Amino acid sequence: MATTHKAEKRVSRAEDYRMQFQTKRDPKALNWILKNRLYSGMSRNSVEIEIGEEGEFQEASKWLKATGGTFRTSDEAYRWGPDESGRSVYLIFRDDVLVNFDPKDFDLD
Repeated sequence: MATTHKAEKRVSRAEDYRMQFQTKRDPKALNWILKNRLYSGMSRNSVEIEIGEEGEFQEASKWLKATGGTFRTSDEAYRWGPDESGRSVYLIFRDDVLVNFDPKDFDLD
């Protein structure tokens, strides 16, 4: 029963952060979601559910793929944001699966 309570509390916390990002564009809320709820191998649909909105496909994403990581020219980039500070987050997907993602990149605490 304690395990169920912890899982419910974690989901509730994720919902709280998701709502803060959706309504206030809170950058800390988005960071929390990126750090705690996303991982390489997730489907784009699952990422959109966790963030609480669809990503915007980036037609011209060549510059993103050149910034590092092991990307293919066929990989697709999607943008979330901007948050209230003006920052947008770009995530790369291969065959609709999140690739080259490290949650530690969002460990800003």
